[in-house]
Amino acid sequence: MNLPNKLTTIRMLVVPAFFVLFQYEEYGWAVGVFIAAAITDKIDGMLARKRGQTTTYGKLMDPAADKILTNVALLCLCMVHAVPVWIFAIFLARDALIDGLKSLVATESAKEESEAKVIAASKTAQLKTFIQMFAAAFLLFWLAIPSEPAWLSKTIWVLGYVQLYASLILCLWSAEEYLYGNRHYIKTK
Repeated sequence: MNLPNKLTTIRMLVVPAFFVLFQYEEYGWAVGVFIAAAITDKIDGMLARKRGQTTTYGKLMDPAADKILTNVALLCLCMVHAVPVWIFAIFLARDALIDGLKSLVATESAKEESEAKVIAASKTAQLKTFIQMFAAAFLLFWLAIPSEPAWLSKTIWVLGYVQLYASLILCLWSAEEYLYGNRHYIKTK
């Protein structure tokens, strides 16, 4: 396994540690673990492209690792009422829809061509994930810091929510891109 794929795997493996820290209200440690894991997302992709180590594992597992990390963070934030459940539900539904679409495309393309088509993450989806991670980091940080001075706490909260809503828009936009771009694989009988 190459280094980029190891970093992707590590990102998935630290999620339980993040969750436990969050559950024990160790928000400072939790945000640190979250940020360290999120940074590996940038590093693994950069290394894979620079070293020519792009793999099918990376194409499939990197987005999965991102989804696991961000969705667990958002779930935790929902549990303390820092993120509305309806926003989390949209993110989760979009992820399930796109994962299902990717499976459908792989299955249908294998029937039509010599090998299955693997849909890599789109630029819009990558931007959504990047902003979503920042939103989660800001909101986790907001939980970790004291509420005084109030202006600082409010500023961090507002920045987190601006990013959360921006990622929500990108979530819907990228879903439309995936569906439209792969519409010929979606068959109705």
